[in-house]
Amino acid sequence: MKKIVIIDGGARKTYNLAALLESFKEGVKCVIPSAEIEHVHLFDLNYHGCVSCMSCKLAGGKNIGQCAQKDDLSPVLESLKTADGIAFASPAYFCNVTGQLRSAMERMLFPWLSYKTFQVSTPNRVPTATFYTMNATPEHSEQFGQDAAFDQFEKLVFTGWTQPERVCAYNTCQVKDYSRYDFMEGLGEAKAKWRDENFEADRKRAFDAGIHMAEKILL
Repeated sequence: MKKIVIIDGGARKTYNLAALLESFKEGVKCVIPSAEIEHVHLFDLNYHGCVSCMSCKLAGGKNIGQCAQKDDLSPVLESLKTADGIAFASPAYFCNVTGQLRSAMERMLFPWLSYKTFQVSTPNRVPTATFYTMNATPEHSEQFGQDAAFDQFEKLVFTGWTQPERVCAYNTCQVKDYSRYDFMEGLGEAKAKWRDENFEADRKRAFDAGIHMAEKILL
């Protein structure tokens, strides 16, 4: 059975990012109906980023090549070793992925980094995808360096696995009723209009990304 692992760095289990990932799953299932899709919500887990203990580099040590920390992220790291595809997802927090996702990535990659060759040797160079949702418009995303931050995150993904297919949902609605919050006047109406005009296309791109990953897995 083929297995895809989704590493979800979003705090919410419903709304924009969740909708993209549901479409992604549907795309996968269109090609591989029997695929196992493991959806990991990082905000549900109790873990830390790399603590620089260097146990994964200790010559002859029992943890060489694997993270020595034992916490809620440990089984996720094991699951990634047997994944046939991996998706990374995050809302944009201050023009970057969430701290939860970045901390998890440290734990994923550092044990596989060799200080002899300065290469990262992951067990499986599998297809990958990235999904981002954000308050910014495409123009603002580029202007404030958000696109560059996503590029940098995807360099890490490429270092460990493969170049990901990127799906972005821009200018998303942050809340359902903007009148209840301290936002600028008219923002809710503008956001709703953008969503009506663009979000179904965003979901379609996520669906297509699921198809593309599944097809690559079957090659």
